[in-house]
Amino acid sequence: MTNHILLLAPGERTGVQGGVYLPAGAPAVMTGHTVELAANRTDTRYFPMGGEVLLEASGGEIVGGVFTAPEESGRVTITASAGGFSARREVLVVDEPDQLFVQRGGSAVTSLTLTPGETAELSVTIHEGKNRQVRRMCAACGLEVERLRRVREHTLSLGDLPPGKWRRLTEEELRALEGGGG
Repeated sequence: MTNHILLLAPGERTGVQGGVYLPAGAPAVMTGHTVELAANRTDTRYFPMGGEVLLEASGGEIVGGVFTAPEESGRVTITASAGGFSARREVLVVDEPDQLFVQRGGSAVTSLTLTPGETAELSVTIHEGKNRQVRRMCAACGLEVERLRRVREHTLSLGDLPPGKWRRLTEEELRALEGGGG
């Protein structure tokens, strides 16, 4: 019998390189536009480590960690490498922007107006979190984040699981993780 557990624990840094992490940055970028890249060396427990990471692109160019998309649409592979480890991400380069909107109760939210001192509770879904991504997104809109709370990881609802604690996964959760529904 195999035991599967959900662990939400920070652990300890090892200081031994175990890989390179290259967040997606952006799933798509318009031709000729730029995207800031943030690759990190990671230790064997996936904690970020200092040190240089070489970034290369199969199209366009990367200067100072900023990727400039080529003038023609298509797919570009970004490669980050350091210490014998590498990671790759594919970026779609498009000619026309896609529509981006936030939904609230099934309706698109086109604006959010707050008076100074007023607060609002937002629900944000991201598919690959970059370091402080939600805080940076809110700051770009002039919002200050007071508190973040993760409620789900992939198909697993964290419920009231405290940081540093674990629980056994249910059979239904295992099936959902393996792509068998849930």
